[in-house]
Formats: sequence, structure tokens, C-alpha cells
Amino acid sequence: MVERTLRETARGGDVVSVGRGGRFRVVLPGTGELAARAYLRRVRAGVDPILEACPDPLRLVIATATVLGGPVDDAIRTAERRMVVLREAANRPLADPLRGAGGESGSQPQVGLEDDAPDPRAAAD
Repeated sequence: MVERTLRETARGGDVVSVGRGGRFRVVLPGTGELAARAYLRRVRAGVDPILEACPDPLRLVIATATVLGGPVDDAIRTAERRMVVLREAANRPLADPLRGAGGESGSQPQVGLEDDAPDPRAAAD
């Protein structure tokens, strides 16, 4: 369902690839920041309600990186580093004021999307 949404939302020149463990990579060549954010909003609108309705709710985690005249491989490495940080933060239990640290709220499984869309300021959406 995630892959289908990514592909249906992408344009003709965009590249959607599937990795291991529920991870995807989307390269949006020649896409400005506003268009990339619009793409992410469309993906989230299609995916988030379905993931949240699963018996064991899932969350879509997105990391972005920008290529401004540099090699795409640099953006991919940057997005992958950001994804590691985001996944570690999402898996870290959040403090619950009633139960103390180590609550269950940080233990949701995730579906990852690495988006190499231009966005020089955002490490995540």
C-alpha cells in the first residue's frame, strides 16, 4: 500500500525504489522545495490514515536531503543518516509523567521513506 501510494503520487521522471525492512527511496529530480513538500503531503494523506488504522499502528518516518549541483549519492547518504537519527528517536521511550520514563509510547513499528527531495532546512517532515 505504501509503495503503491508512492508510485501513484510520483511524476513520470521521479524514481521510487524499494529497500529492505519497509524502506523506500524516492528521488524527485528537478523538484523545488514547494513541490517536494506537496508530494510529501499527498503521500501522508494517502498513507497515514491506513497505517494508523492497522491493528498494530504504524508510523511513516520521512527523511529528506537536497542536491544542489552535487552528486545524488551525497544526498542519499545525508537522508540515510537523518533516517537513522529519526528512527532512534522514534524508538526511544517517551517519559510518561504518571509512570516515569520508559513508557510504551515510543515503541510503534515504522515504515520508512527516504525522500531526497530538495529541502535544505528540514531533516524530517
